[in-house]
Amino acid sequence: MEVTPSIQQTTYDQFHKLIKEHSANKQEIANSIIQILENTSLNTFSEFLQIPEIIELKTGEYEKYYNTLNLFAFGTYRQYLENKEKLIALTPVMDKKLKHLTILTLATQRKTLPYDDLMSELDIKNVRHLEDLIIEAIYAELINGKLDQKNRHLEIDYAVARDIQTENIQEIANILSDWLKSCESCLNCLQEQIESANSEKGKRLKHKDRLEEQLAEVKKNIKKQSQQQNYDDQDDVKLYHEGIEKNLNKERRGKKPSTSKNWFKNF
Repeated sequence: MEVTPSIQQTTYDQFHKLIKEHSANKQEIANSIIQILENTSLNTFSEFLQIPEIIELKTGEYEKYYNTLNLFAFGTYRQYLENKEKLIALTPVMDKKLKHLTILTLATQRKTLPYDDLMSELDIKNVRHLEDLIIEAIYAELINGKLDQKNRHLEIDYAVARDIQTENIQEIANILSDWLKSCESCLNCLQEQIESANSEKGKRLKHKDRLEEQLAEVKKNIKKQSQQQNYDDQDDVKLYHEGIEKNLNKERRGKKPSTSKNWFKNF
């Protein structure tokens, strides 16, 4: 199955081709960097920093272009304000993009971002301007969150990842390793609970079986006793009827039939 390349990858390939075509012209490469930074489809830039033609700009006349590209890959708006002399002037589009990227960086540090902190980091004086900037970032699907105007903060649910610096890879690996150990610990704990639950279930089933056996035995004894009682009752009734029959027979034998002679005599 053919995998369709992402818009960002396609855009990267186009700029990479353009840079190769102007490899002998550093000014054209510098112009390409500006186009890269203004492109709305690009939010990561470290791949461009690996291109030899761009690496050549690291020192010399065009180093500010390289520094600015590096800033967009890993830096924040606060760092831009503190190092303006080493960077090119930002166009309005670039300025807004760097502020969006700064919000992404802050979102990785905290899930609740107070307005005051955002305004300080982004050098914004107006709350309405800040909220407009955040709403644009949400519509651009850079972040997913909710503005809490009453409590003056931004609640982050999700944020797009930025570039990772080489020196941070080991730190990330350590964090992932700790997370893996935590998952393994949770898994072992869950396994123990499952085994304990299965053991308790087995005990309850055995206890249930014993109770059912005892209940069946009790029902059997009750039925047996009921049948025996019926037999005894039938014997009692039979004896009772036999006794009545005997008494009637005795009475019949004890009476003598009267004759006409005795009747006249008595008369």
